[in-house]
Amino acid sequence: MKTKSFNVLVLIILTVTHLSCDLDDDNTTPIRGGGEFSLAFTVQTEEDQMGEFAGVAMTIFDGKIYAAGGYNTYGSSGSHFLWSSSNGINWATVPLSSTTPASFTSFRSGATLTTFNDQLWLIGGKDITDVPYTNIWHSADGVSWSELSPPFGDLPAHETIVFNSKMYVTKGNRTTNQTEVWSTTNGIDWIQETNNAFPGRGGQKGVVFNDAMYLLGGEDIAANKVNEIWTSTDGSSWTEVNPTTLFSERNAHSATVYNNKVWVIGGKDNITPFNNEIWYSPDMITWIRYEGPRPGTDGINDHTVLLFNDEIWIFGSNRSDGAGGTRRTGEISSIKED
Repeated sequence: MKTKSFNVLVLIILTVTHLSCDLDDDNTTPIRGGGEFSLAFTVQTEEDQMGEFAGVAMTIFDGKIYAAGGYNTYGSSGSHFLWSSSNGINWATVPLSSTTPASFTSFRSGATLTTFNDQLWLIGGKDITDVPYTNIWHSADGVSWSELSPPFGDLPAHETIVFNSKMYVTKGNRTTNQTEVWSTTNGIDWIQETNNAFPGRGGQKGVVFNDAMYLLGGEDIAANKVNEIWTSTDGSSWTEVNPTTLFSERNAHSATVYNNKVWVIGGKDNITPFNNEIWYSPDMITWIRYEGPRPGTDGINDHTVLLFNDEIWIFGSNRSDGAGGTRRTGEISSIKED
């Protein structure tokens, strides 16, 4: 494992310098990204046992972080399909039981990994040839996995949200340009809450905030990026939010809730495939772009974000290689509000 302690030291120096300049200009309050706080950035590791990775499905279960599928140095198949970590930095492959079918470790991208009813649920995604999966895998211990066939069919670019003791899956239907919403109380029996929650959408990111579900961004059926926000308290009736300020259209971004605010980080927008912006909102109406100091200007997409140890942790990503292409990174970093 390698750490970027030097960069963290540089960040501290730059931050102190920035604040000193503000105070020299007789500003009584330093610039803090448009709010009353600043962010501290820490690179936890440049790369660890997972190598370089992106598009990995992740969740916290039984005191550990689990990571499944996606792209990594080892091809994301076989014995390197499922990983776990107790600290977010050091990773090891999970030894699967002999009862877990070999098909469980087939390449899978675009899946969701969710903790629900004391089990892990790996849902949907696509295989190496972009053919969507139509199955669900679940496990009570992360070692033994069983397969289910849900009624909603293929899920190539869905979102999964746990809310009010139910697990919800949103599925954009490209044929009808509608978004279906399905729910379950046990992971086995599913009901369709609606077949037309809002226009067909894929790659949207979901959060639970202020006792409601929210879906942010994604792509429409023509592969146009959107920045719409839709909300629901029951899964069947959805309303579009009309913010006064808002981030630009994007997909391959992340969304999470931290310190009573919703955060949107990076992604692909209509200008660049490697957006480096950080946006936050305390109410889903007013969105503020963080303008405070931070290390580097690299944009990212297909990263995974979790709230871990009271910080936002960012796992892996795709970044620009500086020559018009993409490079994958194994960097794991965290963001903390000062």
